[in-house]
Amino acid sequence: MEVHRAVDDSGHFLLDGEKILFSQKKLVKPRIEVGTDYNRFGSRFTATSASYLPADNNHPEGWLFDAVTSPVEFLKNSSLKNPDNGRIVFYSPKDNDWLEEDQLFVATHLTPTILVAEDNWFVYGKFSELNAAIGDPTFKSKVVKLIISVHTRAGRFFTDLIPFFIGISVYLNMPMGKKSRYNQLISSIAAIPYCLCSVFFQLTGEAIGVPDLAVCGPLVFVPIALTLYRSLFKKQI
Repeated sequence: MEVHRAVDDSGHFLLDGEKILFSQKKLVKPRIEVGTDYNRFGSRFTATSASYLPADNNHPEGWLFDAVTSPVEFLKNSSLKNPDNGRIVFYSPKDNDWLEEDQLFVATHLTPTILVAEDNWFVYGKFSELNAAIGDPTFKSKVVKLIISVHTRAGRFFTDLIPFFIGISVYLNMPMGKKSRYNQLISSIAAIPYCLCSVFFQLTGEAIGVPDLAVCGPLVFVPIALTLYRSLFKKQI
């Protein structure tokens, strides 16, 4: 499957590859572009393949790089730590006897699913996974999108009914008769502003970093629907 470049905000690197054998959780010709924190070994870590490993007693969750092609000098030096928190990110065989001479291990929460799904993971991921990711520094730059995804999905059943309630109330408030098809068209058009505003709230909330705007913005149409039903019951329209 195609690999989408993923960013680890905590480790300060980009993870990519030529392709991924998803069922085997294996990257073909993996590449890591690192920041200046690890620059003494160059800006790129490459290997013939990499396998995703869950956490165990030897290491945290991450990718095991096999047949490392660069930087080979790193394999003879000590493991590299994140200068921000002192956490080991790149494990070297020099001080980790569970690694072969041509292997290195990269600690990261970037799973095969994230490499394949990219940001679609925010849409289709489990609630438990998304909630855990919100507090994970790996996804620091995407926290707003994660919060929006979790909360909008939680209230999706209710918010998706708002345009329906608006359209039905408009239709029932109009006089019946020969113009019923015309009335149906008008009531359908009345729901369009809600759909457009929902998209606007979503994009604006992401752009300015305010998830509350994206989540709660569409709810401004609830009073409109309530007013239409109130008018309907009181026969004011």
